[in-house]
Amino acid sequence: MTASIAIIGTEGSGKTVLTTTLAKRLSTIDSRGVFLNPQDVTTLKYVQSVWDTLQDGDWPPSTTPGKLFELRWKLELVGQNTKAEVRLLDPAGQDLRLLFAEDRYADPTILPEALQKLAKYCRSADIVLFLINLGDFIGEGDPKKRNDNQAAIKGAMDHLSADGRPRRFCVVLTQVDRYKDYAAAHGGWLSVAQDAIPIVFSAYVAGGDTVLFPVSAVNMTAVEADDGSGRSQERPAPGFGSDGFDDLVDWMTTQVQEVRRKALPFWLVWLGGSAPDFAQRIEQDWLSWIEENMRTIKRALWGGLAVFLLLLLLLVRSCGGPQEGGGKGPELPPTHPQPVVISKWNKEVRGGVTSLWDHNVISYVEVRNEGAAGNIVVESTLTERGVQKDRRSQKKFLNSGETEVFVIRLDIYSCDNPYTVDPVARVP
Repeated sequence: MTASIAIIGTEGSGKTVLTTTLAKRLSTIDSRGVFLNPQDVTTLKYVQSVWDTLQDGDWPPSTTPGKLFELRWKLELVGQNTKAEVRLLDPAGQDLRLLFAEDRYADPTILPEALQKLAKYCRSADIVLFLINLGDFIGEGDPKKRNDNQAAIKGAMDHLSADGRPRRFCVVLTQVDRYKDYAAAHGGWLSVAQDAIPIVFSAYVAGGDTVLFPVSAVNMTAVEADDGSGRSQERPAPGFGSDGFDDLVDWMTTQVQEVRRKALPFWLVWLGGSAPDFAQRIEQDWLSWIEENMRTIKRALWGGLAVFLLLLLLLVRSCGGPQEGGGKGPELPPTHPQPVVISKWNKEVRGGVTSLWDHNVISYVEVRNEGAAGNIVVESTLTERGVQKDRRSQKKFLNSGETEVFVIRLDIYSCDNPYTVDPVARVP
């Protein structure tokens, strides 16, 4: 029942600096009752280390490609009993581009471990902040680099919009202190975004579904010349502040409350009716009590279920045992997995970036196990006019009642005519 907030962006977008300064500004309860509570010692020490680096007039180093580190907080609204998970899984920007700009997100089985973890991190979020450094677009003379940066963000937004989960997006323009005069001369930040990231703007921001926030995590910099090089470089200035955080934090807390409200059972929503005060009190007190006592509630539910099943078994044995004349006793629960195909769809890939991506069809099969826990195999067969062209399978372990999507890649290189893909779920 806690909302999850993810922060993603390409290299240089300011993920580490923004998260560090935001965490430092909210390390004590602010005037609105907002507190960013670190959830482990690693997060606490990392924030302090980056903050000390900024105070010394340096920028933190970029993340090495292929490496990930995870920071965790709880966003708390003191006095309202509202909490949300805030996670920063800080990948290299190259990894984000590799995941989304090249469409590898659709088939997680082919990803290296670091990218699989990044994909899972993005999928788990209810609220996503997409960080964009205007310096990657304004004044960037390489059109390919501009296009790649926009494709990574657009690809992430497309994929995270396509799985049916109602996520809330916002676009955060970072380091905007460098572009205040530019924005004033070009009609404001919305106009700047429309010119800098026109595809992202048209697809998501223009309709009002995705809000835009201009932010400066470090709003004052000092220009210094590097020793021996003669080149100037901007560094954090002593006593710097941050701009734009208030609006961003207000939006985040509002979205957290909305996600929690959507999690309320329908009967509580109905009971609250048109009385906002009553509904708000129910949401705060009831949800907070549930969260604080979740372990006890689970034990009570499992204990009650065990007692119920025991009584039911005794009742069945006393009333429905073997009868003379061929009567049957009680039906026992299944002892083997029982796979059921819930849905299936295909995606054809022709003419990809490399030869490995050419002439393939990806068979997606959603399967639910309605029996006992165990291994389930999905086998997809590619047939052209009754002739089998390719057959491949995938095996996964599913618990009872668990649903999983199997992703199987089939070769259609030799198909000259319309083909069919027939997936079958079975027990090995």
